[in-house]
Amino acid sequence: MRIAIEGCCHGSLDTIYKTIGLAVQRTGIKVDLLLCCGDFQAVRNEQDLQCMACPAKFRDMHTFWEYYCGRKTAPVPTIFIGGNHEASNHLRELFYGGWVAPNIWYLGHSGVINFGGVRIAGLTGIFKGGDYQRGHFELPPYDNSSMRSAYHVREYDVAKLASLSGRVDVALSHDWPRGIYNHGNTQRLLAQKKFLREEVQTNTLGSPPAMELLMALRPRYWFSAHLHVKFPAVFHHTNGGSGSGDGGGSGGGDAMTTKFLALDKCLPGRDFLQIVDVDGAAPLAPGEEPRFQYDAEWLAITRAAAPHLRFDQGRVRTPTNRPFAVSPEAAEEARRVFAASAPDADPVRALDVPLNFAVTAEPYDPRARQRGAAAPRQHTPFQLSPQTVSFCQRLGIPLPLPMQRGSGGGSSSGAGQAGLSLRTLQVGASPAFVTGSSANPDEIDLDLGDDDDDSGGGGGGGGAGRAVVRNPDAIDLDDEEEGGESDEEPAHGVAGCADGSSGGEPGGAEAGGIAGGADVGLEGVKELPVSLGEQEGASGGGSSKVGGTGRLKLSLPPPKNS
Repeated sequence: MRIAIEGCCHGSLDTIYKTIGLAVQRTGIKVDLLLCCGDFQAVRNEQDLQCMACPAKFRDMHTFWEYYCGRKTAPVPTIFIGGNHEASNHLRELFYGGWVAPNIWYLGHSGVINFGGVRIAGLTGIFKGGDYQRGHFELPPYDNSSMRSAYHVREYDVAKLASLSGRVDVALSHDWPRGIYNHGNTQRLLAQKKFLREEVQTNTLGSPPAMELLMALRPRYWFSAHLHVKFPAVFHHTNGGSGSGDGGGSGGGDAMTTKFLALDKCLPGRDFLQIVDVDGAAPLAPGEEPRFQYDAEWLAITRAAAPHLRFDQGRVRTPTNRPFAVSPEAAEEARRVFAASAPDADPVRALDVPLNFAVTAEPYDPRARQRGAAAPRQHTPFQLSPQTVSFCQRLGIPLPLPMQRGSGGGSSSGAGQAGLSLRTLQVGASPAFVTGSSANPDEIDLDLGDDDDDSGGGGGGGGAGRAVVRNPDAIDLDDEEEGGESDEEPAHGVAGCADGSSGGEPGGAEAGGIAGGADVGLEGVKELPVSLGEQEGASGGGSSKVGGTGRLKLSLPPPKNS
């Protein structure tokens, strides 16, 4: 299965999909799935925009609302996790995951989904020690503090993922597993991001629970974003599952290495997209497409963990040594319970995810702004998505809501009952427009636009973003060895710009690819890297056999200004 991996989305869905389309057009490959590693920004309207933690100058509607209201449809099945710049109110409605738009699936605060037989796990948010052991107390209306703590990872969700057994093909997190930088080319990373040096040297960069999960689950691939830089690494596990560090786990897969890759944000000249080939997909009949399916073990874990879900701010220690581990019999029971209410009686499709997306909030109307209408300054009452209610009813678990709300964004402990109507679950509105900031000492806040001006493509809307099409089995560890190639043939192809320039960042080895910026300029694309066997790659953690890249010469029209 060919899967496109994207770093920080920041609402640039049009550019990402166009870039994938260009890769398909120029190579003839078929991309089966897109995975986005956070900062997705599923913003439906201007009220959602008010719930996104970022400076006001970076609050932009972008184009997700067009997919939400049906103006556009995602051309590639898409799965994403949340980061630290999200419409937190929207994602909270889908606590256990769900469709944010047709063909676009959110994994929830933590989640596991099977897509065509490939098992994908994800953890939403970023790590902050002060909030790690708290309950999920945040609900709209947010204040400056709860708007940010809403995207902080909770131990409860990590414990659920840590309880998994068996193979995990792909794992996603927004921030990096702590210490993963020791297993790649650390010096190159620090040359690109000098401000990370102190945290790398003191081993305080990244998420400790994400590294615990990497060592316990032993996924074949782990993808992240957040730091706005491409960084590949290979983590070697020991037989005990602890890898090159301390700790370990007893429930994960049998992979002896985890290939890690972090990618940049979607900007001109940046390494924001890479395509990999993940084996293990289920065989398909002619004309059949891969399907989204619930994971039976994850359903059982969710059932086992539901009584322990807390909504207060008090700290509750949740052991991460597989506290919600379930037996095969419990997984089969969860499958049976879930299948009993499946709309399709076919047992083969009992775990298929229903196509039950529904518009639950009024979409953005650009015409209203053109008429000079003021932006809404009041949150609509919060309510769970009907998808969440249906999921809880089918699984027989309480709704992920407190019974009563306190003031100031907090909540009392307890859980609602699945039989309550949506109307009774609404939470009051606030006339306040949330502004200001609340510092998080554990957060590397790249402020969405920290380096927008050095995108390498000359700036402006005419530039073309950089995407990467790779050897399917290669988390490209050999970029630094290819820097000696001539300017005429950059290390990994030419990123085309509307003006015919390369669009690459000046200096250093490029991890390039194809054009794909704001207008996905086709002119200027001269070549595209393709898979050509294997070669020795190098990383800071040692040598690893990975796939190489080659050249596919394309006969394209010359740039318009040539």
